[in-house]
Amino acid sequence: MAPKVTLCSTATTINLAVSALSIQSIILVDCEAQDLGRPDGVLSLISLSDPLAKHVFLIDALAFPSTYPVPPRSKSKSKSKSLPPPPPRPHPTLASLLALLSLPRITKVLWDGRADALELQLCYGLTISPVLDLTAGKGLIQKHRYTTEI
Repeated sequence: MAPKVTLCSTATTINLAVSALSIQSIILVDCEAQDLGRPDGVLSLISLSDPLAKHVFLIDALAFPSTYPVPPRSKSKSKSKSLPPPPPRPHPTLASLLALLSLPRITKVLWDGRADALELQLCYGLTISPVLDLTAGKGLIQKHRYTTEI
């Protein structure tokens, strides 16, 4: 059976996604972006679903842009160490979704999620945890197969 897919581009649909996913102990996560995981990248889509992908929520990240505060100017004109840029301010509509993704009771499952996790950090200042990256499991299986064949 095909999954139900909901495009989330309004506060109402974001709240629907949070309500449906907050009862889960596992959430599947995937991000799509131009230059995913790079400081100049543009996050466009966050895909979230229940563990069996019965209901997939496609979060239109472009509909909820973060704001980036202007970094404070250094008072000295010397070329000493510059301060790191201030963290982005996520769109207020995403507050409940980002809170959901930061819950430690929910395991976030990704496939090769390094760039996805970095993108969420760069765009929203969000560190997701706990995470299960399925590529790590694939590597262990391949290593096991290789060592048992020798």
